[in-house]
Amino acid sequence: MLTAMLLAGATSFVIPHAGGAAHPSGQTPAMEVTMVTAGQADPNGIIPAFNGVPGAGVYNWDIALPVTVLNVGQNYVFEAMVSDNSYSGPCKGYVELTQQQSGKKVVLARFVFWSKEDCSAGDGYGGSSNPVTIPDSPGAVMLSGVMTYGSSKSVINVPMVIQ
Repeated sequence: MLTAMLLAGATSFVIPHAGGAAHPSGQTPAMEVTMVTAGQADPNGIIPAFNGVPGAGVYNWDIALPVTVLNVGQNYVFEAMVSDNSYSGPCKGYVELTQQQSGKKVVLARFVFWSKEDCSAGDGYGGSSNPVTIPDSPGAVMLSGVMTYGSSKSVINVPMVIQ
């Protein structure tokens, strides 16, 4: 059985009032994970980059093309984004790569991309991991982006395969 690998986020950022004003409660969940991806690690170290496109008129996050097949022994970067629609207070975002082994959920890798006491309605949060080497554990896996806030949680899952 594999043990979990806890990673600190290589890049974390906040986008103040990402989509304009906060949404009124009840129209959308207070916080939503809007994406979670895995992409090849950039050997040149240029991406991921927040606002890396010069002259762009909007906030942007430049990442490697997302993949769903992970190769044993190769390096990948995990990324996640969250939209804070109406919540203010403590929140924590993390990404997990998990696999069912002998009927149990095993965490192969995990990194925290956001953990603050002062999340603010209307902001967006994101982060990317340092390169993660995929363990020798072929088979189906799940990449999950999770944001906990107050007594609530938002989760997005992307099925993947290690080969």
